[in-house]
Amino acid sequence: MSLDDVRALRVADIGSGTGRFVLILLSAGARHVFAVEPFAAFEVLKRNTLAYSEQITYLNIKGEGLPDNLDLDLVFSYGVIHHIPEPLATLRAAYNALRPSGKCCVRLYGHEGNEFYLARSRNRASVIAESFPGHNMIHSGTNPARSKSRCASSSRYPPHIGGCWRRIH
Repeated sequence: MSLDDVRALRVADIGSGTGRFVLILLSAGARHVFAVEPFAAFEVLKRNTLAYSEQITYLNIKGEGLPDNLDLDLVFSYGVIHHIPEPLATLRAAYNALRPSGKCCVRLYGHEGNEFYLARSRNRASVIAESFPGHNMIHSGTNPARSKSRCASSSRYPPHIGGCWRRIH
């Protein structure tokens, strides 16, 4: 998936933090971004993205609280899911917020000095795969900067890496 792929899409950014990826998504042409941030960074997020506030719905909630009636084209989360103690509720909410054939792209930290998070994430990845049978996963690679093929089909949630999947029904 590239930045060109977000043009004119309705996107949720789970774990928006201070707005870095909200701004990137909007500058790439996203039509609307639902910025999900449950912590103190929420106020900074609003300040940092004020110039684009008409294209942003600010949600001061945990990812698991993402409403399921949003009809999203894309749910995006970069470097956040592996920090959530029980990520399945968040991933289910993300899946349910998608329109049919919408995509969810998740990036977990790779091998680059993140052994602690990798150890925690490996077990979660297996649980996630078993919780979403029949999904179409797209593996995004351990390091997008080094990966020639950033998306390749995979039948299971890639262990300790992250990826994308498409809502089938």
